[in-house]
Amino acid sequence: MDWNEVGERDRERQAATRKLLAEGKLQTAKDSRFAAPIFQRSTDTAGYLLAHVLAGRAVGKGDSSSRWLDAATMGRYLHSLNQPQVFGTKFRQPEGVWAKEPFDRAQPSDAVRATWCGIPLAEQDVIEKGVREGKPVGGTQIRGCK
Repeated sequence: MDWNEVGERDRERQAATRKLLAEGKLQTAKDSRFAAPIFQRSTDTAGYLLAHVLAGRAVGKGDSSSRWLDAATMGRYLHSLNQPQVFGTKFRQPEGVWAKEPFDRAQPSDAVRATWCGIPLAEQDVIEKGVREGKPVGGTQIRGCK
């Protein structure tokens, strides 16, 4: 895969979506749900924050299927600030080893994670161990959560 080409397409999509936002053409929960991942693929903190705002907007407008996306965008935003994520949705490989760090494992509770469609911490630990052993990254979203 040519990552330079992928990055260029991402930047084009982000510019087009920013234009639609500026023109007030993205109004519905569905609009926000589809726009958020475009900025989740940003390369800067501002883009990650916009992704989080859009995902939260989708949830606020009644799209409960965007709850995990809201949690995931928060994780990416926090990581971009070198702050601990709280839902455990984001893996990265800063020193050659896949991990979720920094990760505040004490907050929130598994009950709150479930409210945002996140799997319990014990399941996340199993996935993280597997990733370190070379297994594919497992999802951190509760299947079928809406």
